[in-house]
Amino acid sequence: MRSILLICLTLFLSMSPVLAGDPMVAKAVARIVKVEAAEASMPAGDQKSAARLNSDLNWAQKRLNAVVQNDTHEWKAANARLQAMRAKVKAKASQAKPAPAPQPAPGADPSPQPAPTPRYEHVKLVSLNKEISNAWNNLKVVPLRLMKDANRVNGVRREIAGFRKRLAGFPANDSNVQLVTANLNDFEGLLQAGLAKLGGDQGQVASIEQRIQGLREKYAKEALPPAIKPPFTSGNVEAWARHMRQMRDKDLPADIAWLQSMESNAALKQNLAGGQRHYLQSSVARNLNEIEKLVRERIAGPVQEQLRNSDWILETNPKD
Repeated sequence: MRSILLICLTLFLSMSPVLAGDPMVAKAVARIVKVEAAEASMPAGDQKSAARLNSDLNWAQKRLNAVVQNDTHEWKAANARLQAMRAKVKAKASQAKPAPAPQPAPGADPSPQPAPTPRYEHVKLVSLNKEISNAWNNLKVVPLRLMKDANRVNGVRREIAGFRKRLAGFPANDSNVQLVTANLNDFEGLLQAGLAKLGGDQGQVASIEQRIQGLREKYAKEALPPAIKPPFTSGNVEAWARHMRQMRDKDLPADIAWLQSMESNAALKQNLAGGQRHYLQSSVARNLNEIEKLVRERIAGPVQEQLRNSDWILETNPKD
């Protein structure tokens, strides 16, 4: 009876792409999930990103090709998922790139040219343009999450207001002044775009934190599929195997991919999503594998003992 249960358990779990018996499909699916998350934020026409994602897909394809039993439902689903993602990456890479956003000159290049008949101090306009460009470049390297600091944001706004006040002392219809004005507008536009992104991220914080708390409870050690004990029946072994497959092979990869996509949210507490993702990838995955190993040993142990007894009986001379 136990040998039959062991066979049932193996059949149910060997269909899983991430079981110890067939890790290749598991590795391929994990890499496909990673590509799916990255493709969502890939800009149209980005050939460099497309090449990197295709490299990951090729890696996953090699793992699928290494699987001997490639007629299972899970293998076919993983292969179809890979091919669909490959087509999606190719389609996005072939799209036209969006027009680049205007950028101010780095430093003083292009710099305002001296007017044929100067009506203002040209050197002051060049100096103002350089200050604007430096401030613009400094703002680009500030992590967006730091813009939650109102004092920092107000400081940038005061800087912009000061630039505009100084720029108002130059003739607005002069071509050089118009160049500096465009650079200043780009600088302010960068600030507004960042604040708009931060505002959108802040609007999602409550729901994200609530879902992460739900994941903590879902993957708490006491919530994982328990290591069932004798007496074993085909019914309780099948139920346990289905529970294990659902959590480890479907829920866990999907939840890890979602956490990875949330790590770019600038309004979240730093490492909140990344820390939970690391916990799922390491501790939870390890705990699930240990539970499965223990259940297999509990079912297989008595079977091995019976086989040893049978061998002893067969090898023993009845006359001894």
